[in-house]
Amino acid sequence: MSAPAPAPMVPIMPVKKTIAHKVHDGVLLGTSVLLIVGGLNWGSIALKQGDLVDKVLKNPKHARVVKGLVGLSALYCLWGLILHIYKSQQLKKKGIVYVD
Repeated sequence: MSAPAPAPMVPIMPVKKTIAHKVHDGVLLGTSVLLIVGGLNWGSIALKQGDLVDKVLKNPKHARVVKGLVGLSALYCLWGLILHIYKSQQLKKKGIVYVD
């Protein structure tokens, strides 16, 4: 018995990015950088090397702002994860397999 014929190839059309897409890409990049900074900071604290953000910025007010932005970035990513799971479950109920 021979293998089934492969699915036809559909050319991918370039999508013009809107301003909203560009803003979203910037937000994702910013949150990613902030979460990496936060992770490195917690790793430094765990290794008893001290708080890297405090050491680098030297100004407690600036360090507090950065740490607040790290926390907001984590909430943003958590919200995105919750939405992704919800959308996947809704599509699954309709019999659509969602692959991202």
